[in-house]
Amino acid sequence: MEKKIAYLLILLSIFLLSSCIGRQEMEDLALLEVYRGDVVEQKSSNLITSIRSRAMEINPAALTRLMETERDLERIVELNLFPNVQYIAMFEEPEWRTANGYTLKGKIVGEPTSGIYLAVNGEMIVMNILSDSGEYMVEYNGAYHEVIQLSENKDFHVGSAEKVYKNLDDTQNDAMIYHSAETNLPLGTEKSTIDLFFVFSTEAKDAAGGLDNLQNYINLAILQTNQSFENSMINLEVQLILMGETPIEPENYSEALYCITEKEDGCLDEVHGYRDQYYADVIVYLINDDSYCGLSWLMSTHNDYAEQNGFTVVNWRCLSSQFALARELGKIMGAQTDHE
Repeated sequence: MEKKIAYLLILLSIFLLSSCIGRQEMEDLALLEVYRGDVVEQKSSNLITSIRSRAMEINPAALTRLMETERDLERIVELNLFPNVQYIAMFEEPEWRTANGYTLKGKIVGEPTSGIYLAVNGEMIVMNILSDSGEYMVEYNGAYHEVIQLSENKDFHVGSAEKVYKNLDDTQNDAMIYHSAETNLPLGTEKSTIDLFFVFSTEAKDAAGGLDNLQNYINLAILQTNQSFENSMINLEVQLILMGETPIEPENYSEALYCITEKEDGCLDEVHGYRDQYYADVIVYLINDDSYCGLSWLMSTHNDYAEQNGFTVVNWRCLSSQFALARELGKIMGAQTDHE
């Protein structure tokens, strides 16, 4: 019975949409439509295990409609993930995150508990789809977009800080490259805001497919983190205020966490001045190491030195499907990881 109701809702949505827009626009309804390759069965890495994946192209016309329309009813697209997996999705109004990037969140029609999180920068997207039947991720791999059906048994690969630090070669400590991160999130709301300063290694940027696509992962993480706070009735929101690029890719997570935390160790010392200048609450260091998804300091007691806990190291890819940013921020604020 529930499936019949969901199907009727989908048909009603398509009918209402077709009455509002023209035939050509209806042909451009599919956001993920043009398949470029056959389905590839299960593949895995240290961080992500997939059931199957498939290369595809993004429909620019559908992206334009999502961004430019002022009517919620027209903010509907088709998501053709696999031959046997198609959804109708309805999105809310987009939010600009930076000068060139925006995010949208929405739901699958007929699945009220679903969630779709989409970040767009030009014609590159990163999207996380949480449906009743499974989780899917769409990402740009540096050459083309692909959709990935994720395994239900995901291991978050959470690490713990080791009190060991090895100084990096001073010759690697080149000047950082800073990128503007203008934000359009409303300030002065009833929610408290956590300002984030993202530092990323050049290796992480290149692995993500370039700066614009890495920005998509960051924007998506911010969108999903704010949604997780809202779902948990936590009166907080996060926003991006600055990004910095460094050639330094530490050998492991402990080394990276100490590198970004210590102030006079010869490793990324300049980030602390920028943190103070831009009043950043937390510095997030994105690296390409796929041993874990993230590592943070855990605040056990609140005191005047709490700012010393405001550092975390995260694998860039975990920003999209693993909710790594929300989890690591939770540790910084004193929340333990539930391993069960």
